[in-house]
Amino acid sequence: ANGAISCTFTYTDIVGNTPVSLTSQCGVTIDTVPPTATYCISTSNSNSTLAKSGEVVSIVVSASEAITVPSVICNGLTFTVPGSAGLNRYTATYTVTSGTINGELSSCVITYTDIVGYSGTTSKNSSSSCRAAIDTVLPNATYCLSSNHLTYPTLARAGNLITLTMLATESLKVPTVSCSGLSFSIVQGSSGSTSFVATRTVLTADTNVQLVCTLTFTDLAGNVGTQLIDTNQVCTVRIDTVGAVAVFTVSSNNVHNSELAVASNIVTVVVESTELIGPPIILCSGIPFLVSGPSNGTVFTGTHTVISSDPNVALNCSVMTTDLVGNNRSAIQVGPTVTIDTVHPSLVYTIISDNANSTLARASDTVTLELFASEPVWDVPSVVCSGIVFNVVRLNSTHFTATHVVVTSDPNVLLDTVIVFEDVAGNSGTFSNVDSSVYHVRIDTVNPNATLSLASDNLTPTLARPGDVITLEIATSEIVFPPTVVCDGVTWPLVDAVTRSTHFVATWTVISSDANGLVNCTVTFADLASNPGSASTQSHANDTHVFVVIDTESPSVSFTLSSNNSHDSQLAIEGNLVTLVIHSSEPIVQPTVVCSGIVFDVSGGNGLTVYTATHVVVSSDPNTALVCVVSTTDLAGNDRLVTQVGPTVTIDTVHPSLVYTIISDNANSTLARASDTVTLELFASEPVWDVPSVVCSGIVFNVVRLNSTHFTATHVVVTSDPNVLLDTVIVFEDVAGNSGTFSNVDSSVYHVRIDTVNPNATLSLASDNLTPTLARPGDVI
Repeated sequence: ANGAISCTFTYTDIVGNTPVSLTSQCGVTIDTVPPTATYCISTSNSNSTLAKSGEVVSIVVSASEAITVPSVICNGLTFTVPGSAGLNRYTATYTVTSGTINGELSSCVITYTDIVGYSGTTSKNSSSSCRAAIDTVLPNATYCLSSNHLTYPTLARAGNLITLTMLATESLKVPTVSCSGLSFSIVQGSSGSTSFVATRTVLTADTNVQLVCTLTFTDLAGNVGTQLIDTNQVCTVRIDTVGAVAVFTVSSNNVHNSELAVASNIVTVVVESTELIGPPIILCSGIPFLVSGPSNGTVFTGTHTVISSDPNVALNCSVMTTDLVGNNRSAIQVGPTVTIDTVHPSLVYTIISDNANSTLARASDTVTLELFASEPVWDVPSVVCSGIVFNVVRLNSTHFTATHVVVTSDPNVLLDTVIVFEDVAGNSGTFSNVDSSVYHVRIDTVNPNATLSLASDNLTPTLARPGDVITLEIATSEIVFPPTVVCDGVTWPLVDAVTRSTHFVATWTVISSDANGLVNCTVTFADLASNPGSASTQSHANDTHVFVVIDTESPSVSFTLSSNNSHDSQLAIEGNLVTLVIHSSEPIVQPTVVCSGIVFDVSGGNGLTVYTATHVVVSSDPNTALVCVVSTTDLAGNDRLVTQVGPTVTIDTVHPSLVYTIISDNANSTLARASDTVTLELFASEPVWDVPSVVCSGIVFNVVRLNSTHFTATHVVVTSDPNVLLDTVIVFEDVAGNSGTFSNVDSSVYHVRIDTVNPNATLSLASDNLTPTLARPGDVI
């Protein structure tokens, strides 16, 4: 039988004592059966079926008998087996490294023999716990955060649910999720899952922060994983449970003070937020502001253009902001506010002069205005009186004085005051005189002037003859005392003189002893400020308003008479213009001109010294030497009648007549052949201006004057002359230019036919013979 040999020894000593039987192992075992063994694999990992880097994989070999130290190799990995031969239980170990091949240890080779030397067989323990897999790969997991905020899934306020989804590269133990110190609860997934969902409902006490998440996880082997955020989508969430922190400033574009605003000024509220917000609602003392800016931003501007109906108050502004998640919060005002002031200030003033008459001021006098404003004034007012800029001094915020020392260049006017001022907000002010009937000043620095108007009651107001009244009107530039009028050494009396005025009248009635000539007057006067003035008609010698001449003599008049006749200016025919030029020693009334009963047309009007009278001759005018009479008066009314003396113009409207005879020096005086001379003898009814023009059937005759009424016209016939009965045309004028008529003395006697062609003949020869071209004795040819 197999097994250790057991030996029993029975013996006695020499004495015969019998000892206890001794059974002893003899050190020999009989073994004829090969050994068997089972093994179980486990790890030092908390999960004994897995091993990661650094952990020990143990294989426990349990043999059926004592064996040699076994050799253990699994998946090519050589295990270390401590101990010595002869045991029936061994533990083989292998420490996993990062380079160890990952996978199930499914192929193990265990080699051993029993003590006798039989090779044993091994089998794996069938228990599910006797297995192991090496896992040295670190797991990865991607995650994504989102909020259930309806508009912005990247934002979350109190009550919003934040969800973290996690997807791993391998099965994991249940992870822990913490984002910015806030714990999330795993609501989906368990140990061994590759996907998990963690959520957190935002609390008002949660920290407002952009969430930074920490995912703590390992795979089933305990390898610590690496978290990765999903880059394929937006996976960030910021917790926002508090309204935006915003501040605002209030200012105005008022030119004086940005803390004040008048009508048309723009009040601006600038809102600045630490985070994105929507357009805020801005309300200042009940006034809604117009907000401009992006749909979501950190800076917004609200504006309001002040109108007169706005309340006059220091604006109390409220700015309500709403951040992107819907948290409302009031912004905090930084700095001062703006006070609306739309009320225009008013001002009253007095104005006086230090002149004895406080309503008048002359050079060196001081004009003073005292100003009282209804409220504080921004700057000293601008005071301008009729263009004069006054010097203004501030006594206090509402009380001012304005002064001006009058100079000679100042305008002489009742001062018209214009005061320009603004209250401290910039509202323009209105002004008024306390009592303009009392407080007014007229500047008078210029000696008064006078305009003189001198006229006569003569029909010509610049002339005067005995009995005419000359009137001098005096118009002064300002009110003066009654003036003194002296004309040519004589003092003229004033008519209806008043104590003071700007208008006076002095008159003088002309007498025959007054000298003829220009009236010269000098007027002296003084204005109410005692400024002296004077005026003289001599200084206005070219002004008809101050021009009167005394004239007691009739004018001297002469004239000349001429015609535009082309032959003789002392002759005139029908259609000629007869002109009479009149020269007077002084201006006269337009004269009348009558020449031999013919009334001439006179042009020029009254007041000239030269006139022209004209008449266009008509056929009905008398044929006579004109005798002319010119009747006129000078402008003062002195008469003058002038009769012509000297050359005149003779009117001639009668056309001259002419008779003629015409003969030839041919033997037959009514015929003319080549080289014959045809002669006309002409007899005019009156002297002819130039030799007449004689043309007979287109032939121009040569005319010779024998005397003023007697002419001959001749022509030597040439072969080219027309063979016709000559038709005569005679053109002529008398010395005045009247065209003439002509006639033949006796055309039955005096006429000539030109015949320059030699005669021709046609011959016809015949016999009374039966044959007319033959003749015999007795025939008549």
